[in-house]
Amino acid sequence: MPGSRGSRYDTPRVAVGRIPTFQIDGLSVDQVRAALEAAEEDGNRDRVVDILAGLKMRVDRRLAAGKSISFKLNAMLYDARAAMHRMPIATPPAPPLAPRPAPPKPKAPHLEEYAQLLDRYTQLLRVIMLPTPTVAAQESARRARANLDALGKAFLDWERRYPPDLFPWPSTRSRGGGDSFDASLADQSPLGRLGYVVGKTAGRPENERRITLDWAYANHLPPVESPEYMAKWGAPLTAARLRQIAEHIARLGKWRRNAFGGRDRAVQEWQADLDYLHRRYYQPRFGDSWPTTR
Repeated sequence: MPGSRGSRYDTPRVAVGRIPTFQIDGLSVDQVRAALEAAEEDGNRDRVVDILAGLKMRVDRRLAAGKSISFKLNAMLYDARAAMHRMPIATPPAPPLAPRPAPPKPKAPHLEEYAQLLDRYTQLLRVIMLPTPTVAAQESARRARANLDALGKAFLDWERRYPPDLFPWPSTRSRGGGDSFDASLADQSPLGRLGYVVGKTAGRPENERRITLDWAYANHLPPVESPEYMAKWGAPLTAARLRQIAEHIARLGKWRRNAFGGRDRAVQEWQADLDYLHRRYYQPRFGDSWPTTR
């Protein structure tokens, strides 16, 4: 049947619905072949697709009129199909690559050294927090404590070698007066730099927080923000240092209590740490007056 014969010459899907820009009506098979060879030689795939579509239309018209398909036309259709499949499909040019972000600027030497000191503190604290079931583990913890105590001198030496006018400290502190308070102080204080954190999400264990508080009271603190701000923290083992630690924790606790209530875990841990500092350092020297989160 004519319809079954025509199914052998279906145009490839790439040509379906395309508006030909090159017509082969009125051309002989030999002329079409010459046009096909020229298009393939030029790499003009669109022209090859047009020729193939025109040959398909010519075959369809002959079949519809009940005429046979000549050998030359049949061979021409086959050659056009083969030519189209030999030629690569044109693809749009790839969009230009986005410029690579500039590599991060290296830290200034004094800031790199500062970060290394804080990392050293964290590493030593982790060693101290490890269980000590053996004599070797106990000796390792002892050496870590000794190195941790010496780290305060390293922070003092760092501060002396880099005058404050060479590196202005960034700050997120509130500049308002009175009792205004910014919760971001928790991470910007010397305690925050030492990893002192409370609460359910990232809070540290109680004994680790106590080690940090003991160290902060007895050693030179990592500088934060400005010399004027650090002067408020006083010298190691002084009433000024103990008062600043206590009032800082109390301000954090009061802010959190007002926001989330007294049952909040962070508030309870801050209050427990204040009670610890009160028992260990304040009460034996000064009596009972003491900051609180309540």
